[in-house]
Amino acid sequence: MEKSRFVLYAILLVFAIWVIYYFARNTEHAEERKTPPQADISVSSERPSITAGPDTLPPVGEKIAPGTALVQAKILSVEYKDDLPARISLHINKVLGYGPATPPIAPDSRLSINVLRFVRANDKYKDSFKKGTTIQAVLIHQKQLKLKESDSGDSWTISDIK
Repeated sequence: MEKSRFVLYAILLVFAIWVIYYFARNTEHAEERKTPPQADISVSSERPSITAGPDTLPPVGEKIAPGTALVQAKILSVEYKDDLPARISLHINKVLGYGPATPPIAPDSRLSINVLRFVRANDKYKDSFKKGTTIQAVLIHQKQLKLKESDSGDSWTISDIK
């Protein structure tokens, strides 16, 4: 009984020495871990300036709304519904400007745009959509649900003609 008690105390003593050594060793390195290494970091309050090219700037004094683009385009074809222009196909000659958060439109690309709602709301523009006419238009980007894998999920509608 006395021998087993001695062995138990010896094990407890070794364990206690190991615990003290472990914590003493970790507190030595704790000071190093508390202060992160110092690096030479220079912080500038100036924001980088980005200059847009002349083909992406809107006309002077005009602001472009988020999600919209101002384009110069030629009307390639017009589809009618009830004697009103319903859908037009545009050849984008030039992008004159973008609003914030607007996806890009490639120059020399073609867009098919539903204009029936626009024409019904703005009767004065019903004769503006003639094949071969060049127009300046404000287009609104709308993300749509893809019904087929071949659908792009992107849609453009017209909001104004300049």
